[in-house]
Amino acid sequence: KFLGVKGMDELSKFYQVADLFIMPSEYSEWFGLSTLEALASGVPVLATPVGATPEILETLDRNLIFEGTDARYIKQGILKFLDNNKKLEQLSLKCRQYVIDNFTWEKVLSKAEDIFLKNYHKYDGNEN
Repeated sequence: KFLGVKGMDELSKFYQVADLFIMPSEYSEWFGLSTLEALASGVPVLATPVGATPEILETLDRNLIFEGTDARYIKQGILKFLDNNKKLEQLSLKCRQYVIDNFTWEKVLSKAEDIFLKNYHKYDGNEN
């Protein structure tokens, strides 16, 4: 069902009842916040190989990334998961934990700080 635009206060309810979240982007998806929101709700995300979304998904399960942006690749990817309920259930259980392990504010801040300090020391002449 296509239900139109929903407010932020309603989104978590829709994520929680979904079996899959499809991200069929053809153009750059910069950070992929909606991808993380769906995963945090325990919903597997199937997505085209565009922008940051593949970077988010490939360490969870490479099979979540469609082979391309064409409708036939999207169809094949969706059918592959819908035909395997057991895999879909197992993946749903892993989604939320994956976000907690990799994308909480603490984790992201720590990674950003590491990158900043590494680059800072490169330019101040001190490699440590």
